Amino acid sequence: IYVKNWSSFDDYAAMPEVKENWMLTNEKLKNTNNGKVMHCLPVRRNVELSDEIMDGENSIIYQQAKNRIFSVQAVFSEILDELNSK
Repeated sequence: IYVKNWSSFDDYAAMPEVKENWMLTNEKLKNTNNGKVMHCLPVRRNVELSDEIMDGENSIIYQQAKNRIFSVQAVFSEILDELNSK
């Protein structure tokens, strides 16, 4: 389950209205077959995801963040290699 709030580029800095039923909770997660929860971070705790979800056994958010570090390093390495070869 990939949780993310979306908004237009024009409204990027605006705080969207918080709807109580928007937040993912354990109660909603029970409707899945042991679903794993992802988020690209930063996250607004207890607005998008409850603490129980963020810190729970179904969260792979921190693993996802760690993997993103390696992905960014690989992209930067390719860019620098290309620049150095010119």
